[in-house]
Amino acid sequence: MKEWQGKGALIVGAETETGEEAARVLASWGMALALATSLPRGEDVYQAQRLARLLAREGLPRPLAQVLDPHNEKAVQVTLRQVAKALNGLHLIVYSPHPRDSSPSKAFALLALYGAKEIQRWGQGAIIGVSPRLSHVAAGTRQCPVLTVENLQKAQEALLSLIRTEKGGDL
Repeated sequence: MKEWQGKGALIVGAETETGEEAARVLASWGMALALATSLPRGEDVYQAQRLARLLAREGLPRPLAQVLDPHNEKAVQVTLRQVAKALNGLHLIVYSPHPRDSSPSKAFALLALYGAKEIQRWGQGAIIGVSPRLSHVAAGTRQCPVLTVENLQKAQEALLSLIRTEKGGDL
């Protein structure tokens, strides 16, 4: 996926198997990655850090490992800005909630709200949310069905439509 090479991506839920698979796919596309957990728990943070080390050992660029509480509005806003600066742009956010997350819709809403603004600042991109059920199915098969060219293009079109609506029709 040459169009994504060198662009920045944040994976929230890197501790989930779907998040890990997304990280591997996006890193193989040449994207600069930041990994965060969908719940700010010690064991999950360790898992995201472990994944960053594993990817680096596999010869891929070492991702940033971020601590994030995606249910905290200020934390989301600040972290997205910091990640965008560190990666020299933010073009893709993948949210794969932990099955134990009691309010994934709140976290996704905050990531979408502040993520759309940050992505718009750097050009265009996409925000992808994986439902906990799909995350479980994907984890069971070690595949990440949302990360296809077609689905990324659909997500990108939906995001651009949202931005156009917010700006009154023009980008």
